[in-house]
Amino acid sequence: MILMISSTLMLLLVSTIFIITKILKARLSPNPHHAPPPLPPGSLGWPVIGETMELLRTGRDTNPEKFAMERVEKYGSQLFKTSVLGEKFIFFCGPAENKFLFSNENKMVISSWWPNSIKKLFKSCLINAVGDEARMIKRILMNCLNQEALKRYIGRMDSLTQHHISTQWHGKEEVKVYATVQLYTFELACSLFASIDDPAQLSRLSAEFDVFLKGVIALPFNMPGTRFYRATRAANVIRDELLLIARQRKVALDKEMVSSTQDLVSHMLVTKDASGRQLSEMEIVDNTLLLLFAGHDTTRSAITSVMKYLGELPEVYAKVLEEQTDIAKSKEPGELLKWEDIQKMRYSWNVVSEVLRLSPPVRGGFREAIADFTYAGYTIPKGWKVLITFSCSLRVHMRIVFDQSTSNIKPLYVAIDII
Repeated sequence: MILMISSTLMLLLVSTIFIITKILKARLSPNPHHAPPPLPPGSLGWPVIGETMELLRTGRDTNPEKFAMERVEKYGSQLFKTSVLGEKFIFFCGPAENKFLFSNENKMVISSWWPNSIKKLFKSCLINAVGDEARMIKRILMNCLNQEALKRYIGRMDSLTQHHISTQWHGKEEVKVYATVQLYTFELACSLFASIDDPAQLSRLSAEFDVFLKGVIALPFNMPGTRFYRATRAANVIRDELLLIARQRKVALDKEMVSSTQDLVSHMLVTKDASGRQLSEMEIVDNTLLLLFAGHDTTRSAITSVMKYLGELPEVYAKVLEEQTDIAKSKEPGELLKWEDIQKMRYSWNVVSEVLRLSPPVRGGFREAIADFTYAGYTIPKGWKVLITFSCSLRVHMRIVFDQSTSNIKPLYVAIDII
């Protein structure tokens, strides 16, 4: 009898252990029906460098969207993963994808991330500042770049533009637009931001700036022979020039020899925040370098694109020329443009706006995922970097709107007429 009870208890004990084990296993094992969605398709490429070299190579070609579009077609998805600039990335390619990211700014992604190459080259400028410091720098820069400041600069911009056309365009049968516009925008930025007008100094800075630009987006390997190494050395040369200008300007301001509204450097030298803090010399230099880069490179691309489309569309060019000629006729000989004249350039502005839509001078924007989230059935992990591709999104949109049989439609005409 005792033996039977012992056998029964043993059987119950074994059964209980078996059941508990099955329950724990079921709870601890991942449920295939509730597994997280996969990562977007794609390749992380080589260790460390990933697919950076392919991205940079296509970026230097005449078709910078090639890197993304090839992968969109290869994987059949508007999202793909890759590894570039030492980081794991998800590329978002398409209007709907852009809308999703912009509508979830500071919820799922933040825009304060920049590649290490940019952060190291620009040092103590706005993009590396955080919190109160970032707000202070931004407020100072915006005060110098607002509408009132623009009104003050119009006459100087007109004068510099006329001088550039007379020296670089008149009397020449052929002009390389992109290279010539690069010189123009750099001279304009140097004049407006730091009042640099000396031809020898401009030539010297332009040569260094060209080297600097080639290493802004690169693997941050500061070794002789690399683009980043050369860019770092060029940036230091430019900084030395800007630092000398800032120090000389401070002396001139103290002696009331120049106006505090003369240019960006003067404005930053005299502006204080609510606590009385001013930017240091190197903060002024680094933020001037940042604006020289941001204000010159995108403007060069935009002007070149405008000239390209005007050359391809004679009807649009004729209307722009008519509007500009009417404004020129209303001016006295030698009289420079004013803010009121700019307001009359409505058709010209519509053309520029449409060109910026068709050929964005900024190819994309960096973001960082601040939480795990899903989109289009894919997981975007926290900490991964996200690239919004503006120009690729346009191409995707155009493919949706226009099929091959109507690919010769010129959307520029339509948009200008309805703006």
